Amino acid sequence: MQTLFLLIILGLLTVPFAIFGLWWWFFTMLAIALLVGLAELAAVLKTELTLSQMFWEWSKSNKAKAWIVIGCLFAVWVVLLIHMAWELL
Repeated sequence: MQTLFLLIILGLLTVPFAIFGLWWWFFTMLAIALLVGLAELAAVLKTELTLSQMFWEWSKSNKAKAWIVIGCLFAVWVVLLIHMAWELL
């Protein structure tokens, strides 16, 4: 299941930019995905847990903090989407 999530995320972050020829965005998102992939690999090699698994473990004893982190990630994506759509609004 995790592999499916990974493929969906990678595809949605990169493929639309490639299809429409937005190569700077494509390579930016690809670089982000590759950096996260390297962090995942390092995490698994060092701890035998993925970044998500580490977050889930941490979140069990830090529920409020975990929701703050999730809220911040949500807010960042919303702000980025608003920024991207600014001229369309």
